[in-house]
Amino acid sequence: MRIISIKKPVNHEALAILRREVATALDAGEADILVDIDDIGVLESYVISVLILVLRDARERGAAISLRASRPHLLDSLRITALDKVFTIVAADGAAMPVPVKRPAVLRHGGKFVAALAAGAFALGSLLATRASAAVDASRTISCAM
Repeated sequence: MRIISIKKPVNHEALAILRREVATALDAGEADILVDIDDIGVLESYVISVLILVLRDARERGAAISLRASRPHLLDSLRITALDKVFTIVAADGAAMPVPVKRPAVLRHGGKFVAALAAGAFALGSLLATRASAAVDASRTISCAM
């Protein structure tokens, strides 16, 4: 398992490095990649978008991406954006963990909460649309082969 960490400051350059490191790991044949997001602070919308992109890249190559997160505000953001349904969330000790179900205060992080929620919803919808289109393509292939 390859472990890739994202640290502050999280900017577009850091996220480009993350994408390159994930691509390098996939090119090397890694089947499981763990992205440590515990040190990023707030889960911004552009971070969510890049995480969804690397997940899509990994799945297209038959690999899996897990996220290491143990800070309560990150776990809340992952749950609110439904990314806990898409990624396996791993605790600091390496064990897969359920994301606790609790209701955070609406707009806890001001506008960042709304932006993260919108980005997560968009990213999840995009990922599900990709899966649906792959399923349709597979069913067409099967029906053409018959």
